[in-house]
Amino acid sequence: MNYLGMDICFSGCKSLVVDENGKQLAIAQREYNVYYSGDGSATLNSNEVIGKCFEVIKECSNHIMPNIINGIGISSQGEAFTAIGNNDEALCDAMVSSDISSESFIKDWTRSFGKEKLSLLTD
Repeated sequence: MNYLGMDICFSGCKSLVVDENGKQLAIAQREYNVYYSGDGSATLNSNEVIGKCFEVIKECSNHIMPNIINGIGISSQGEAFTAIGNNDEALCDAMVSSDISSESFIKDWTRSFGKEKLSLLTD
């Protein structure tokens, strides 16, 4: 029995395969770019991220015999997301937590909704 763990982080992804005794059989990692712009946006190219994720999975699975993964565990950034179109294509880059491009909208909304109410509902 082989198990693959995957960590999809802010600037890269890592994959590890262990056997049923926890012995490390393979490990791989790739980095990808975080794109910053003058308006405060911070994004990941979703196609680049998924491509790098598939690369590390393939690299790890190629180092084990037989090439069988019995289970997969994945950790990822909870706040990053990608909008997907009708043809399964990424419609935009994924915004990450350091993106502040919507700050002007958030200030107005927070003021009208109430900072204290927001705090109470989200803490």
